[in-house]
Amino acid sequence: MLTKKTFANFFKFESSMKPLELEIFFHSEETATLRKLEVDYDLSDCETRKMTFYKINAVSPYLDGDNEFCSIHSNGSEFIANASYNVVRNLIIWCKAK
Repeated sequence: MLTKKTFANFFKFESSMKPLELEIFFHSEETATLRKLEVDYDLSDCETRKMTFYKINAVSPYLDGDNEFCSIHSNGSEFIANASYNVVRNLIIWCKAK
């Protein structure tokens, strides 16, 4: 039976990560059109916006030419952060330690 106490303990376990705000790449009108046409584009042509993550399932390096960024996997979606894998990984470790 789910009681308030067991629900609170479950929620505490699931949300053990502190919120983490990162700059994430989003398609501009131009890059969205290029993507639909299957034409290569640089991530530097995309817009960046702040996004706050409350749960991250995994991170991995993401290479775009000579640039390394971080791929963030959260609840079945993938986001590319305007930061390196090592920077994001260390931020996650730091957030969990607080």
